[in-house]
Amino acid sequence: MSNAIVLADEKAKLFTALSSYANALANLSDEQVPAAFDMTDQLRDMAEEVRTRLRDRILLYVQAKGRQLTDKGSMTAESGGFKLTAIPTRTGIDPKKLEALLRRKGIDPAVAMDATITYKVNMGKLAACAALTPGELTACSYDKAFRVQVDRRADSE
Repeated sequence: MSNAIVLADEKAKLFTALSSYANALANLSDEQVPAAFDMTDQLRDMAEEVRTRLRDRILLYVQAKGRQLTDKGSMTAESGGFKLTAIPTRTGIDPKKLEALLRRKGIDPAVAMDATITYKVNMGKLAACAALTPGELTACSYDKAFRVQVDRRADSE
């Protein structure tokens, strides 16, 4: 039970610190916002690393103590009042690996696999066929979206 008390204490400390940080953000100057954004990215990365390590430990636990539920390999176990489930993803044959294997063996992949055709925009060909009005072409454009990125300066590390 002492582990639960320690975990609860750590959670309280962490949530208090994050709440204080969130409240302080309202008082930042415009010049401080990029640094705070970078710090928040670092916090996210740290949290993701911790989450990954915990997920890996849960997977090991389920594999060691759990029971299999499906033919594909789904497993379940219980620990600390939690139901833990491990569901395998990407089961089956990887088409890229199979294609490479067939080619190495001198077999045309079209003989053993189905093909999918994808089209890529070629503005030269599109202009040459003159089948679309500028308005129709504009309607096919991506909706504009922005990704905000703040890079840490090399001299600040």
